[in-house]
This record gives sequence, structure tokens and C-alpha cells, in this order.
Amino acid sequence: MKTSNLFWMTIAFICLSGFAPEARAAAKNTNTTIHDKAEIEQIARRRRRRIRRISYRIPALARANNRSRIITARGSATRNGLNSNENFQTIVAPNHVANTISSHPTFAVYFPEAKGNYVVALEEKGRKFNKIVWRQNLSVDKAGIKTITLPANEVGLQTGIDYRLSVQRVVNPNDRSQDIVAQVWMQKVELSPEIRRKIDKIKDLNDRAIELANQGVWFDTIALLVNQNDRASRELLANLLEQVGLQEVEKVATVS
Repeated sequence: MKTSNLFWMTIAFICLSGFAPEARAAAKNTNTTIHDKAEIEQIARRRRRRIRRISYRIPALARANNRSRIITARGSATRNGLNSNENFQTIVAPNHVANTISSHPTFAVYFPEAKGNYVVALEEKGRKFNKIVWRQNLSVDKAGIKTITLPANEVGLQTGIDYRLSVQRVVNPNDRSQDIVAQVWMQKVELSPEIRRKIDKIKDLNDRAIELANQGVWFDTIALLVNQNDRASRELLANLLEQVGLQEVEKVATVS
């Protein structure tokens, strides 16, 4: 009986000794897996912190100036029967005078389905009459967001002067009263030397757009984001447009 018990005890010891390395390895692998999950979560948290956010701050002066402005950002006309596919619009935050720091800024216009011939005009506000300082014909052959830049050989915008940008769709060349018009008021502003140097030092264009938006510089922010064709800039653009209520354009901005 004692011999039998000793035999089975020996077998049991051999079996346990054989499986011990595997058990230790399994335990080690389990600890490693837990460690990896913790690292992944930590990396994910770091990445979430690195996600860039954009926030447009409407300048107080722009809000005040808007009290005497009527901004028609969307194409509109007095005639009846305006089709939805003619509902083009300037890409600008509504209900205020938008700013730029450029003497020759870039404007963005959203054309949903509005293919056709347009006239883009920039007027300088006068005491009695507005003065047209630049005009350009524009042919649109496909839907989407299109940028228009004031040419370098034209007289640039001056600080503190009100300008009105108009985009007109020519419905009937013989009767321009039928034009469908989208308009927006704008100003050229000067940032403080400290802020300007800070912006100029930013090499990444998306980070520069974020800082411009924070300073309330609309047109330059939009120009930087629209003219880039990468996922990060499209996400920032979509987020910015959503903030100011341009959800219709925001959907287009997310398309690659």
C-alpha cells in the first residue's frame, strides 16, 4: 500500500514539475497583456489630448458694426421661383462683419449645384455711394467649394475701411435685375505686433488656422483650411463651419 502511494506521489510530482514552466509562462503572458492594455489606453489618452480643436471668436467690434449691416450670405433674388440648386453662398460666419489681415484676401464660395456664369465684385463703402474696386467674371462648372483671391496686381484692402463682397449669378445677361446675389461685409484689420509674430512663427498651417480663428480672423482661417487637401484640415474646417451654423457646407467639407 505504501509502495502504491509513493508511486502515485512520484507521478504527480513529475506532472506538476512538467507543467510548471507553462503555468509560469501563462502567468507572465497574462501580466504582459494587462501591461499592454494599460499602455494602449495611455497612448490613446495622449492622442486624444493632441487632437486639435478650433474655435472661432467673433470680435466685439465686428458684432457692433453689424448693427447697421444687412448680410445676405446666401444667393437670393426678388423674383419668384428661385430653385434650390441656385442656393449658392459665401462661406462666412453669419451676423457680423468678417475680418481679414490680408490686403489681398482669399474668399470661399459654396456652390451646391449652381453651375453657371457669375460676377464677383468688391466694393468700397463710401459716404453716399459704394465704389467698385474689383470685378471678375467667374464660370462654375461643378458643385463644391471654390476659392477666389483678390489678384496681387489690384489695389489691396486698406485697414478700417468697410468692403462688400458680392457674388452674382447672371440669370439673364439682358436683364441684370434678375441676378441672384450673395453678399457679405468685411474689413481688413491689424493684429498687434506680438500676436502677428506669434502667428508668423507657426509653421504648421492647421495650427496657424487655429490661432487665426482664435483671433477672430475669418477669411484667412477659411483660406488656409480650404486650400489644403488633407484629413486634418477637412476635420477642422467641418468643425468650424458647424460652430457657426453652416451645416450644409460642413457636409461638403468632410468629403475628400
